[in-house]
Amino acid sequence: MAKVTILNKKIIDRQLKKHLQEKLTEVGELVVNRAALVLEGELGHPTDRIKNLKYKVEPSAVIIYSDDPILSYLEFGTKPHKIRPKNKKALAFQNTKGLKNFGKAVVVKAVNHPGTRNLEFLSQALFMSKSEIERILKGK
Repeated sequence: MAKVTILNKKIIDRQLKKHLQEKLTEVGELVVNRAALVLEGELGHPTDRIKNLKYKVEPSAVIIYSDDPILSYLEFGTKPHKIRPKNKKALAFQNTKGLKNFGKAVVVKAVNHPGTRNLEFLSQALFMSKSEIERILKGK
């Protein structure tokens, strides 16, 4: 007589969810690490700000996010804007442009920032990781 095993649906669902969570965690780590490399390449130097890029695994998705507004500016860019002091009467910084007065202190009430080009480091990382993400999710 053949033995028939009835599979417990709850156990199977739990195992599938756990497996999916593991795969999505792997995808999150991959994309965040790739984004760090892309951003360093775009900036031409390492940045500690990338530590603020995180991922969160949800039941059927991985969300990559940051609470650091600078990373948003780097991803999407900014329009030209004025920079004014928040808590002081003036801005102070060292001159790094041109030979005249190079390295000297500059004190001004405001500066006109030309804007920041969008680096799309996260978009690039996601695009560059597409085949690896597919491999991870297919379990190969």
